[in-house]
Amino acid sequence: MSRAALLRERIADLADTISRQKLLLDDLQAQLDAVVYPVLTLPPEITSEIFIQCLPDDRSIDAVNTAEAPLLLTHICGVWRRIAISTPELWTMFWVDIFDRHLHLAEIANTWLGRAGECPLTVMIARATRNMDLDVIWQVLFQYSSRIRSLGLAVDGKILRPIPGSSMTGYLMDFPILEKFSIAFFPFKAEEIDLVAILNNVPLLHEVTITKLSSSLVTLPTQQITKFTGKFYAVAQCLEALTLMPQLTECAFAVLHEDFVDCDPEPFTHSHLQHLTLFGTRQWDPTNRKVWARSMCVLASLRLPALQTLEIRDVNDFDGPTLDSFLVRSSPPLRTLYILPLAPDDNTTALQVSPSFLALGLTDLAVSYPSPSFIRIFFHFFTTNTCLPQLRSLALLKCRAEELDIVEILDRVAGPVTDRRNLEGCVQLQAFFVVAHPKYSELDYPESAFPQHTLLRFKALEASGMDIYVGTESGGSVV
Repeated sequence: MSRAALLRERIADLADTISRQKLLLDDLQAQLDAVVYPVLTLPPEITSEIFIQCLPDDRSIDAVNTAEAPLLLTHICGVWRRIAISTPELWTMFWVDIFDRHLHLAEIANTWLGRAGECPLTVMIARATRNMDLDVIWQVLFQYSSRIRSLGLAVDGKILRPIPGSSMTGYLMDFPILEKFSIAFFPFKAEEIDLVAILNNVPLLHEVTITKLSSSLVTLPTQQITKFTGKFYAVAQCLEALTLMPQLTECAFAVLHEDFVDCDPEPFTHSHLQHLTLFGTRQWDPTNRKVWARSMCVLASLRLPALQTLEIRDVNDFDGPTLDSFLVRSSPPLRTLYILPLAPDDNTTALQVSPSFLALGLTDLAVSYPSPSFIRIFFHFFTTNTCLPQLRSLALLKCRAEELDIVEILDRVAGPVTDRRNLEGCVQLQAFFVVAHPKYSELDYPESAFPQHTLLRFKALEASGMDIYVGTESGGSVV
């Protein structure tokens, strides 16, 4: 047989093999197509509810991506895609970061928000830096403004346009169901920003967040605002916001320190504020240097006689005397006090155990990096009915072994915490937590490291109904 004939025969054999393999694959695919996956037998309304539970709890990145719900759910199969698209609750949050992205923003927004049906909307548009962006943004907002319940904007302040016939800058719109509004401008100099007018008819608005801009430069219905957050505010701007919003009951500030020395020495009184959070965050200054907010300083300028909750977290300027002076000056009906600063320079938080502090009607107290002096003095008074007589929950967090580790703390406080249970004139302590600094693991604190007589005391308290946790942040508890 010639070489050409042999080649033709081999080609024919290969073609026959390929044909048989194709028939086998077709048969296997038919069998797979006949399989009914259990998840696909669920009623569509149950699948819809499962999809809703898949949404991120706290979205902080662009929602228009295929790595998260809801878009991820549309790429699994045809059945899931149809269910996802027909579930309005999946499309109520439209959070986009425009910076060098989303050239078809209007089309994307209309498709996304159109799927939300009549549900109230949350819209967050970040890093819009070109006039083209804003033209599209305002078109989208105008179209859906009657359904937007929460609106957030982070835009370049230089590209807001003057409102015709007005000295104001912006785009006036009605938002009849808007409840929450946040705005941030970048980069900008405050003196280059005119009065910004965006909100026109906002009868339900009560919560506002403003970043890097005085609240007086944004037209707001200040008399109806009850919750306000000011980020990167000078002390004077904090006081201005409190003055403009007399009905505030809840407020949070990240404070820059530059103008503190220029503030009016007479403290400002706000009679309605019940909850205050002073938090730390950071930014980069013009020299590319990291600058931390120093939020604690604003307390020196405040008198808050109605304050019930004070949270000081992630600050690097915690100061015990400033807090004590504020408590003396305000005499607040404080119920919750959280002192959760960044790691202090000396690795401890020196919270002052003063008469004004001991007399508070606190029900919840949490302190990070508690200093040895605070532990010693506070628990010395803990068995007297003049020491926080309403206290129900006490947490000592991020305890550092270089100063006073949790073994020593537990041994020192076991007696006072036990004796407190039988103290007349005080409510029963219901929860007690001692948590080591995050750098320690459960291997650093095995049960054998603790004196048995101390552990037995706390196990007895736990058996009596007290919520006890002693251990590490990773979950290693010895009680």
